[in-house]
Amino acid sequence: MAEQQAATRHPAVNPDRDVAALQEQRRADVQLMQALRQTQLEHSKVLEAHTKTL
Repeated sequence: MAEQQAATRHPAVNPDRDVAALQEQRRADVQLMQALRQTQLEHSKVLEAHTKTL
């Protein structure tokens, strides 16, 4: 409760929190995209191996 009261007294705090939340979400999105890329690369290798086998 005290934190919320302090935030309303200092309007610049809320935009800083919003920016921090957006940065955190962006980092999570980048990690997800990197994981998807890695999975796609692995699947491509498997498909290539299957193609050679066939």
